[in-house]
Amino acid sequence: MIDDAKLVVDGYIFRSKKEFERAKKEYETVHNIMENISMDNEEEIIKLYSKLVAKKYFQTPVGLSFLHDLRQAVLKGKENASMPYIPVVPSVRMRAPEQQEREYRKLKDQFDRQSMIKSRLTIAVVAMAVIIIGMIFIVMTNDNVGFFKAEEKVLNKYSTWQEQLDKREEELNIREEKIKEAEKSIEK
Repeated sequence: MIDDAKLVVDGYIFRSKKEFERAKKEYETVHNIMENISMDNEEEIIKLYSKLVAKKYFQTPVGLSFLHDLRQAVLKGKENASMPYIPVVPSVRMRAPEQQEREYRKLKDQFDRQSMIKSRLTIAVVAMAVIIIGMIFIVMTNDNVGFFKAEEKVLNKYSTWQEQLDKREEELNIREEKIKEAEKSIEK
């Protein structure tokens, strides 16, 4: 039985699509063999079994369980029968402990660096948020902030200066007239 959605073949669930595809192929091969071989012919079974074991054709649990069933069928009732053992080919490469330790240290260092970067970025984000909130607070509470208010203040200041200058000019004009009158009265 093959279930593509769950990567299940003949009751075995596989971790990767590659292993699943290999098991599916072995499942189909097992069914083709079962259709074309007579389980009553012991010599044919031994020959087939020996050939499959020698070539290491089956590598997944699906194929290996078929080989086991063939072996048991031949050995059934025969204590002294000599049959080659089933070679098990590991599907996952095992690494030396030193290599595993190096990889572990490398991953741990990488994790520590990323944790440090994450904490620094978190601090930076919090600091920026505080700065932005502070700027918003200043803008909302301070009357001296903002382009339009500054322009208004400058215009008010210049208009005050203009009034003062106009007043002084008027006073100077009055003084000048008085001086001119005084000069005219002296001349007469």
